[in-house]
Order: sequence, then structure tokens, then C-alpha cells
Amino acid sequence: MNERSALPSTPRPASAGVLLCALAACLLSCGRDSAEAAPKGKPAGGPSALRVEGYVARPAAAETEFRATGSVRAAESVELRAETSGRVVSIPARGGKKVSKGALLVKLDDAELQAQLKSALASLDLARSAHSRAEALHGKGSLTDAELESSAASLRAAEASAELLRAQIAKTEIRAPFDGVLGLVDLSSGARLNAGDRVATLASAQRLEVDFSLPQRHAQALKPGSAVRVEDPDRKGSFPAKVRALDAVLAEGSRMRRIRAEVEDRSGKLLAGSFVEVAVPLGSADPARSFPVPAEAFTLDDEGAFLFVARGGKAETRRVKTGLRTPISVEVSEGLSEGDTVVVSGTINLRHGAAVEVVSVRNALRGTEER
Repeated sequence: MNERSALPSTPRPASAGVLLCALAACLLSCGRDSAEAAPKGKPAGGPSALRVEGYVARPAAAETEFRATGSVRAAESVELRAETSGRVVSIPARGGKKVSKGALLVKLDDAELQAQLKSALASLDLARSAHSRAEALHGKGSLTDAELESSAASLRAAEASAELLRAQIAKTEIRAPFDGVLGLVDLSSGARLNAGDRVATLASAQRLEVDFSLPQRHAQALKPGSAVRVEDPDRKGSFPAKVRALDAVLAEGSRMRRIRAEVEDRSGKLLAGSFVEVAVPLGSADPARSFPVPAEAFTLDDEGAFLFVARGGKAETRRVKTGLRTPISVEVSEGLSEGDTVVVSGTINLRHGAAVEVVSVRNALRGTEER
């Protein structure tokens, strides 16, 4: 017998089975270890939370009044100037006095014009008589229609000549166009005035206006009819005023909006040209419920402004009512509570209910502090 055939044979299939069993046990053990090593609360393969920056809402006393500098001007003011040349014959009104509308202030010599007017009136009387006779003759058939029309034209020309002279005489009288206080009159009787020469300034006595400007962030705080308060720091006086008009656009260089308010000063203490302070109420929300929030936290859609608030590891949509705006913050008057964590970064990728992780908190609208 052959020695190879005398040796006992080892079955190969049994050896392969043992190896397979050992490999399966190892895989099961490794899987169990991996499952135990996975962090609790985050299932393997689940969506990861978005890392964001937050800001804790804290109530802050909002600005309720803005103080602007202004300049007082007369609601009506005009420089009176001569409309024609002539010699001053009288100055009925003196500078610094109150005058009524229509009062004669300065009278120029009109003797030549008065003589011309007498001649024109005489011609007018003659033209009227001639036209009356022409109408009578026309009625009897003794005058043609053309001759009657010529007579009527002569009458109208005579009337126009008289009216022209009356208008020229009126220009020799400088009268007050409204009630007011006359400024200094540097004239004397006998002085020669040329057309366009300044006579005096006339300004309304009690109706005053104040011009002031508001910065861009408060440009919408007022409207026509809004009440403001004018304060004179030199005389310690305070006067109520109402906005009369607002400029339609902001000044390109300063980004300020010019505003004009009307002041009723029956006491006469304010003077046109005075420097004053204007207190503008901003109508801010209740400071206990007002929350300044970083401007970049806001998102707009068809329904208006909203924020994302991090709560319980989820992003929650909050519809809010906004108030005053500044370059870095927006006032929220409704929709937030003290202590809410507002998401200020990564909002473009957020949706309501999305998982979030606040990794840092912004401090007082500036900088960040690690959490």
C-alpha cells in the first residue's frame, strides 16, 4: 500500500465552516462596538443641525424724542422795492412799526402822471359823447355799421389810455401787501429812487415758521399736521408748532430731510432768524416691550418681516412688528419676548422646524461671545 494512502484524510469543508463562523462573530462584535460609540440623541445617518449665531432679545429703552436744530423765519416776508423811478415826496410809515395790508408806506412824485391822466379823462369824456351821438344816428339809419364800430373803438382806446395812467400812478405808491412789521427804512423825503431799488423789508408779526432737518433714520417720523415743540435756549421759551410741509426727497450730500413747521407766537418773543431747538416726538413703542435686534436677522416675504428664533434645537418662525430702524438694528415692538434667542446668521438656509445649533451669541448688537 502506498504511504500517502495510509495517512488519515482531513476534511476541508469542516475547516472552511470554522473560519466563516469566526468571521461572522467578529463582524457582530465590531457592529456592537460601533453602535455603542455613536453619540446619543443623534441617530446614525440622520440630518445634522445647522450651526448658527444667535442674539438674546433684551428690552431696551427706545429713543422717544429727537432734537434737531432749526432756524426761525417769518411765514410771510418780502423785500419792498420801487416799481418805477421817481422822487420820494412822503414816507407815511416808519420802520419797526406794525402796518396793515394796503397801508401806504412810501409815495413818489406823480404830478406829471396826474396831468396826463386829466388829459386822458377829458379825451375819454369826448369819446363817450361822440359814441352816444353815433348810436343815436345809427338808430335813425343815418350812420353805417362801420362808422358805429369805429366810434366804439375810439371809446375803448380812450378808456385804455386812462387805465394805463392810473396803473402808472399806482406804481408811485408803495403799499403793504399784508399785515406785518416794517423793517428799517433808510430813506428820506426828496430822495431819488430808481426802479428796483430796495425800500424796506416787511415780515409777518405773529405767524412764524421754523425750518429744520431730520436724518434718514427718522425721515418718516413726521407728516403734515404732526405736532413738534420749538424751544428758544436763550429766552428759555417753549412754543408749540405743527408741521406744514416736508421735502419730497433727502438731501443727497447729508441724507437729511428738510421740514417746515408753523409756530404760533402771539407773545412776540420769537424773532425771525433766531436759532432754536426742535423736539420731535418719535412715537416709539413701550420700552418694556421694545427689543432692538440686529438688522441682518430679518427676512421679508409677501406677508412682511419675520425672524427665526432658536427654541429646543429647532428654528421657529416669528412674525414681528417693526419700528424705528438704524444702520445696525431694527426695533421690534411685537412678536418677541425677553430671553428669546434670535438667529442672526445662516437665515437664508433656514426653514421653520429645521434643526439648529447656536454656537455663539452676539453681545449687545456688537461682537460675539462663545457659548
